[in-house]
Amino acid sequence: MNKLLSLDDTLLGKGLVTCSTGNHALALRFAASELSAWKGLQLPITVVVKENTSPNKLQALKASGVRIIHGQTRSMDECRDTARKLAARLGCVFVDPSDEKIAIGQATTCVEFSEQVAERTRHDLDAAIFVAPGNSGTLKLRKTVNLDYQLCYEELDDLARLTSDCHINFVIPTNEQHLVNGIADFFQDLGVPCCGPSKLAARLEGSKVWAKHFMTRHQIPTGAFQTFESIQAASLFIQSQQVSKVVIKAAGMISGRGVWVTESRTETLDVLVRIFDKREFGPLNQCGPIIIEKFLEGPEFSVLALADGMSAVAFPPMRDYKRRNEGDKGPNTGGMGCQVPVDFNNRDLAREIEGKFLNPTIAGMRAEGYPFIGALCIDFILSDGGPMALEYDVRLGDPESQALLSSLHSEVDLAALLLACTNSEGYPEEPRKGILVDIGNMGEGTGSNSGRDI
Repeated sequence: MNKLLSLDDTLLGKGLVTCSTGNHALALRFAASELSAWKGLQLPITVVVKENTSPNKLQALKASGVRIIHGQTRSMDECRDTARKLAARLGCVFVDPSDEKIAIGQATTCVEFSEQVAERTRHDLDAAIFVAPGNSGTLKLRKTVNLDYQLCYEELDDLARLTSDCHINFVIPTNEQHLVNGIADFFQDLGVPCCGPSKLAARLEGSKVWAKHFMTRHQIPTGAFQTFESIQAASLFIQSQQVSKVVIKAAGMISGRGVWVTESRTETLDVLVRIFDKREFGPLNQCGPIIIEKFLEGPEFSVLALADGMSAVAFPPMRDYKRRNEGDKGPNTGGMGCQVPVDFNNRDLAREIEGKFLNPTIAGMRAEGYPFIGALCIDFILSDGGPMALEYDVRLGDPESQALLSSLHSEVDLAALLLACTNSEGYPEEPRKGILVDIGNMGEGTGSNSGRDI
């Protein structure tokens, strides 16, 4: 999209030529369609493909309406030469698939966020969104630039230079590990607003043990639990329990794979062996100590809130489906999909979440000296006795944010809303209290303006 925006309309009208194995051409077709709708231009696209291009990708290219030329070669370099010569002969623009700095990475949260913000700033020439590192999804979005940058905490001077060179004036971290490592503190020291918690506040997600003890200190309802640092102590505890179904959690972060619901003592002991003896999930200082928690019956759901260190505003409850297989069966994953809002949402539940969980969390963090700034997500079980907190996330979740952000009312300015979280005057030394945050109106279940799924 940024390549096309840099060209004048006369040149665009002559058409585009590229070479591709499929993905780049489809992204170009999408960007051209968006630009055509915006500017009222016809942008014909010709694609030179290798002779061994996947039939599925060829079918997708044909369905997209591009003109396909089959290169008599399996070499992308030769296809590039053919496409370049064709563009010169036709007087068209050649769009090189290797011309953009693209890094492969998991950035679906960035895609959804960037799409929402870009939609609201499409006519603001001073607005641009930089995604590091980004992916092919973020590459397609107008006003969005992928940065070929992998964060290295030994070379933060490079990040400071990048921030300055790109004139970046607001940062939204979407990776929990960066927050746990203190990226928000780094940008605060730079004087750049960052919508994310400090390193100390990010312990809510960085250490499940710390988070569970925090809940206990502040009387936040949660399941009974014990923590263990050795397989011997954990095994003795399991053998002493009358119930066989428990939940085992690794204290650290291991990419959404750190929770096991076991149905028997044998299965529980097998998981303990995999954690402590076989080290299947990394060294013990990465995943341990472990938590053995009472299994709670009921549907799971989550509530995402935005906090400014003093107070928080919650979005409608949502349900993240973590099981890998059909019918919500199989092992846990980071998340297979999300529903928003949940079918059991009501005002009484919202008041209970705010009064017993959200407000005590924000007040507790402030009282302990780490005011929470940014996106805070609490996972729950709706038990017979009411909601019980399971754990915290300290950033926009994946896949929760994709479902939630696309349901926002079209008048909600998401960037302004997140920026407001960082604007508590005097923070962190002497923050002003009782300041209202204007967030506009929010609707439940309304579709996104783009009408497209990524």
